[in-house]
Order: sequence, then C-alpha cells, then structure tokens
Amino acid sequence: MTNGTFLGTFWKTSSSSTTSTSSSTSNSISELEKSKTVLQQSLNKEMQSKDDEKTKQQKVQQIQAQIQQLDAQIVRLKTEEIKKATEQASTGSKQAPAQAVPATNVAAAAGIGENLDIRV
Repeated sequence: MTNGTFLGTFWKTSSSSTTSTSSSTSNSISELEKSKTVLQQSLNKEMQSKDDEKTKQQKVQQIQAQIQQLDAQIVRLKTEEIKKATEQASTGSKQAPAQAVPATNVAAAAGIGENLDIRV
C-alpha cells in the first residue's frame, strides 16, 4: 500500500469516528499518531534511499506534507476535546446547588407543646 493510499484509506475511517464521544476522539487521536509514526518511518527510509536526489526530494516533500496534515488534524481534535471538557466542566458548575431542606420542628410536628419538660 502506498503512502497516498494509506492516508486516503485512513481519512475515510477516521472522519466518521471523530463525531461521537470524547473516548472516540481520543481513539482517533491515537490512530492519527500511529499513522504519523508510520509516515515518519517512511520518511526516514526515504531519506536513506539511494534514489536520485530529485526523486528523493519529491517523495520526502510528499511525506512531509502528509505528516503536516496529520499534525493539523491531531491539533484540531485535541482542541475539540479540550473545548468539550471545558464546556462540560462549566456546565456542571453552573447547575443550581441542591435546595436545603427546611428544618422541621419535630416536637411541634408531633403535637407536643413548646414547653417540653425533660427531666432526668
């Protein structure tokens, strides 16, 4: 599989998974980082290849462009993840505090008068 084919296949599989939960966003980021590692390995191999300089330079530029696209996508997903976490945290803190239950005078509720005489 060529780098272009790999990247094209990856774009199709990752785009649908990024719209779900934070967990799937983390998974997508992880997958993008794995793809980036594969591309970096390809870049290192290409840099050491015995291709003529013009061909090598073209391949290196293509791989670097793909790495930059992955970096941009990783940054975008991490930003979305942070934004969602911030929104969830602020939504949680804006909720009204629980209402205090009014104190009930147990003696009055039981029908006992105010002058309760308790002798030991």
